[in-house]
Amino acid sequence: MLKTILTYIVLSLVSFGIISPELQAQSYDSLKAALASPRKATGLIIREKDARLKKLPPDIKKLGNLRSLQISCPAQLEGLPPEIGSLSRLERLVIDNNDKCQTRLILPETIGKLKNLKVLRLHGTLEVPGIEPGKAAKGRADESLPKSFSQLNNLQELDLGHNGLTEVPPKIAAFEKLEKLMLDDNPLTDVPPFMAKLKKLKELSLNATRVTTLPKEFTAVRGLKVAMSGKTLTLQDQVKLRTDFPHITFNFGENRAETPVKTTAPPAKKVTAVQEPNYRIIFTTGLNENNEPTNNLTELSLDEKIVYIYVTWYSLPRETYQYVCKIYDGAGDLVRLATMDFTPSDESHYTFSSYQIRKLLDKPGAWKFEIYLNGVRVVDKSLKVVSN
Repeated sequence: MLKTILTYIVLSLVSFGIISPELQAQSYDSLKAALASPRKATGLIIREKDARLKKLPPDIKKLGNLRSLQISCPAQLEGLPPEIGSLSRLERLVIDNNDKCQTRLILPETIGKLKNLKVLRLHGTLEVPGIEPGKAAKGRADESLPKSFSQLNNLQELDLGHNGLTEVPPKIAAFEKLEKLMLDDNPLTDVPPFMAKLKKLKELSLNATRVTTLPKEFTAVRGLKVAMSGKTLTLQDQVKLRTDFPHITFNFGENRAETPVKTTAPPAKKVTAVQEPNYRIIFTTGLNENNEPTNNLTELSLDEKIVYIYVTWYSLPRETYQYVCKIYDGAGDLVRLATMDFTPSDESHYTFSSYQIRKLLDKPGAWKFEIYLNGVRVVDKSLKVVSN
């Protein structure tokens, strides 16, 4: 009875404008739960428990107040429905394969209707028609994006990392408000001149690419921070970049201080709202059907095909964390940069990142694994890697 009375009072205050409906806003980690209370849902995370989801239902259009949608490792997801364009209030869309799966999605044309979208992360997600997932989409980068993509006029942050892109999609030229662009872990060899015309751009990340220079148009650019690393980037390239573009701040892999990450020394263990997070790390060459490590390595051979760094976090506050994992080989080269967002749902929560070993290219020695949460380094571990 008391609950009914209180509910009536709250609804009355809302109807008279005394209490804003936003006070009832909630974030959900289940699509089913969000659709059960569509007017309250302002945030939604679809992850492991929805891993078998093949299609987002058309009913997603009912989530008209949704401002943030995150889909982590959409293992079986075949695509986004056209109804995604009905989420007119959506400001943040994150679809991240998180190194766990090889799913590729084709974005619907209705994506261009998301006029309020400010953050779009499509890490390891895009599919180019006719191109096998994981293969370089040479000369066809723009085909992975719908024609309406250039209509996202309010976009401020874009992540197209790990998508096999050999060129920067020309549609990006339309994003006049873009402040942060991440193109990491793509086989890019150059940056197009139109990028210099993005006047609002403050951060450009080109880690783990083949880019070694910038076009001359960037000489007029001021206040830009560029993170750049890769096996083809030599010390001479770094010196020339800093000489040719004195008004750009460069952070190269050897400095361990790429733009998206704030580093400290010695390794820090403090994260926003977290005091000395507790965790357990396992290096392994495989995961079972329950995503648990199949072994615990103290040494790794380059004859192996893959290595995982598997972290179990304990008692993290239940908020959304920006996770970054960097892997350096025995020569100190950055060979892997993985990013994702996650929100702990229990007292313990696991994350893992993987790296496909390239026996003929990777260098043995003490490999370094760094993990950052919310821009602060919390893990700094080494693993001995041998050539046979």
